[in-house]
Amino acid sequence: ASGVVILPKVSGSYPRVSFQHGTIAANSQAPSMLPLSSTELLLYTSLASPGFITAIPDFIGFGSSNNVLHPYYVRDQTASSVIDMLKAAKELAREKGLGFNGKLFLAGYSQGGYATMATHREIEKSGLDGFNLVASFPSSGGYDVKGMQEYFFSLDTYDQPFFIGYVAMAYRTAFAWTQPVSDFFQEPYATRLPSLFNGKKTGQEINEQLTMSIKDLVSVDLLTKIESDTRYKYIVDAFKDNSLVDWKPTIPMYMYHGDIDVTVPYNNSVISYNTLIANGASKSVVTFTTIPGTHYTGVTPYLEDFIPKMLSLK
Repeated sequence: ASGVVILPKVSGSYPRVSFQHGTIAANSQAPSMLPLSSTELLLYTSLASPGFITAIPDFIGFGSSNNVLHPYYVRDQTASSVIDMLKAAKELAREKGLGFNGKLFLAGYSQGGYATMATHREIEKSGLDGFNLVASFPSSGGYDVKGMQEYFFSLDTYDQPFFIGYVAMAYRTAFAWTQPVSDFFQEPYATRLPSLFNGKKTGQEINEQLTMSIKDLVSVDLLTKIESDTRYKYIVDAFKDNSLVDWKPTIPMYMYHGDIDVTVPYNNSVISYNTLIANGASKSVVTFTTIPGTHYTGVTPYLEDFIPKMLSLK
């Protein structure tokens, strides 16, 4: 696996932040493949400049592991890729003569929000030697994967259909499902989909090969019978198993979501937050901040709020 590590230039002992990027489909969009002048790398550099060792994982399926399909919204593989990147970045910083004071922060937006929460959950569950997780800042992720499926299936049209195909192809690969793609999608999309996620096409290019009409994209049986037909129990179970609503955080987690987001719906975060509180999490430990904006315009308000909070805790 691979990723980017950005180090402060002044020697010393620093906290660490791992920032998880949003959904990408093309390998050229992976952090380690970006040109040094890119907006994304400038953003990541700004996270390091106040005095953080900053890690940005590519995620499995990109960079040096681009020969495999990215396990999109697969909980355990997502968390392990972030944790392994943290360990590698710690080793690199030591080789470069920088100390690590033990404090760890996690942040990410969209799929990166899901990856952030999945990693937070795994660290609380299994621990991480040499790291003291201080807080995480997940924003605008589809934490309740089953809820995301229900949302998609309730729509007439969706302007990012590659998200739906991405989850299906990733789960089919990650969990070795042998059912044909035509069990999930209608033609001609069932035939097209396996070749679309080849690491060369962007999400927009994949969208152009699909349809925004849910009733024309998704198999009629799956669309109408996913809850009632036992043939689809394995899909329902996988969506539930990879959701992030089955735990009780005890380390501070600051959740965010844009109030008019319909790409990853605002209500998915509201439901996820309420479920975590119902599980016994304290409202002083897990907070939820509504930020203004869509999935795309909510990024700046998120950054403007979470970075000062993180700095106050460093």
